[in-house]
Amino acid sequence: MLWSLLSQNSPIIPEDLLYHEVGTVSILNKVTTEVNIHDLYLDQILFLDNIQVKFLGCWALCDYGEKEYFALLNIMTVDSKLELFNGWLFSKYPSLNNFENVYYDILLLDCKLYT
Repeated sequence: MLWSLLSQNSPIIPEDLLYHEVGTVSILNKVTTEVNIHDLYLDQILFLDNIQVKFLGCWALCDYGEKEYFALLNIMTVDSKLELFNGWLFSKYPSLNNFENVYYDILLLDCKLYT
């Protein structure tokens, strides 16, 4: 639904967008095939070997009882500060704008309020 709103240039009613301070991501380590679930908090930096993931916010769009989540992430290398990804991840459409590299896949699962 979010993608259809954006592609049709349809105005999004602010009441439909809910801001959340916590985003839940799934991180697949392609070398070990291990999947870890992480709750990322606003401005938190998660270090994965030579990669740092900075969480910049998470939003939920509610429509007909169904929620779509989208989060803004910045991913850089630790040593050279090379930007690998700076953009949105979508829970409902993970392949729309996803982060993939040789070692990791990162998917957005959920947004939560800070408790």
